[in-house]
Amino acid sequence: MNRLKLASTALLIVAVLLLLLGGSGAFSSTEADRSSAVSVVGDDDAYLAFDYENSSTVTFESGETKGVFNVTNNFENELDPLEVSIYVGEYDESGNADETVQYQSVGSNETVSIEAACNASSADADVELDSGTESLTFEVEADGDSVDVDTTSPRKVSVECKS
Repeated sequence: MNRLKLASTALLIVAVLLLLLGGSGAFSSTEADRSSAVSVVGDDDAYLAFDYENSSTVTFESGETKGVFNVTNNFENELDPLEVSIYVGEYDESGNADETVQYQSVGSNETVSIEAACNASSADADVELDSGTESLTFEVEADGDSVDVDTTSPRKVSVECKS
């Protein structure tokens, strides 16, 4: 019995040493190649899509009111709220917008339009313009269920208000 005990103890010691010195047979590192693709789309195809005239001047007759900047919610979820900051003339990077328009709820695939009025006060207008050529700069922020989005750079529209 003594020999069996001695052989068992020796075998146990060898097994423990092998585990401590040789590891368990599991691997300690691995290498894998993964790829990712990011699609970049234009303003009109984005989840928060913008439609505006960015290559020419939008002209208004005196007393006229019309849309100058459209925002479409292409997310599957409602945006609540959606806020558009409007800068008339020079863009103020400090965030002091001349006008701020807030929509409490913009549904999926719904479009809201920012309206401007030329030389007139209009209940429909989000911003009122004086005679001459101005630039309107827009920044947009929105929140929703699992969504928090804003413009990465301001969008600019040139407008001319005729007297």
